[in-house]
Amino acid sequence: MAGESASAKKGPKFARHLVALACVCALSAAFLFPERGPLPAVAFLSGLLALSMLLGLVQQVHLSLICLLLALKKLVLPGLEAWPFDILLPLLGYSAIVSAVPRLRRSVRWLVAGGFGKDVRIFAAITVIVSSAALVLWYLLLTPDIGIHTANLPRTEIWALCLSGMGFALSNAAMEEAVFRGTVMESLESAFGPGWVSIALQAALFGIAHYEKGFPNGWLGVGMAFAYGLMMGYIRRRSGGMLAVWVVHVFADLTVFGVVVYVVYIG
Repeated sequence: MAGESASAKKGPKFARHLVALACVCALSAAFLFPERGPLPAVAFLSGLLALSMLLGLVQQVHLSLICLLLALKKLVLPGLEAWPFDILLPLLGYSAIVSAVPRLRRSVRWLVAGGFGKDVRIFAAITVIVSSAALVLWYLLLTPDIGIHTANLPRTEIWALCLSGMGFALSNAAMEEAVFRGTVMESLESAFGPGWVSIALQAALFGIAHYEKGFPNGWLGVGMAFAYGLMMGYIRRRSGGMLAVWVVHVFADLTVFGVVVYVVYIG
């Protein structure tokens, strides 16, 4: 009986590892290969969702569901790749499903403010300074084509432009943090524990999500976003909630908006 009990414990743990890694890989393929990747990713993630439900892996249901919806949106609605639809539509679908299923709704534990102690404030300030400087230098030194971002900038009065920038920063930071440091990181922690594996995996997925159309993009953008994701994952872990990472992300998005405004109106 003792051997059977140990075996039973290993089985779900192995399954959690397998499903978590497979979800990250499948969604990464959809991000890296937008023309061919979404269809096999959707099929694979559908199987992972069914497997998670069958085995009763609640947190892996969360992970496979959000990954499936992100991949499905790229497959079914490829024309809505502009902000905010790229992440808003999958997040709304995920929220509706989770809200409708009591067991999933009760298992959402990441939606808390957390603490903002001195150590968190110091590291958050460092992250804001480093990330904002890196974004500005990325544009100034490489002068990449950011037409996809400038095309979405409203041509309006300065006061309206400031409101638009704040609205973009507040909402985009909230959506991306809800996905990556919220749902994804919590699910990965349930599989791998509160170590660096879960932080690294969510950061890798966050980085790859920037490959095609992120700011920054390309492989350098992936590396920069990965490093940023590591820092944000640490803040999320250290603070025990979402407030600190959201605030830090708002500053990064304000920097992005500032660069885009500079390019359109001054550069």
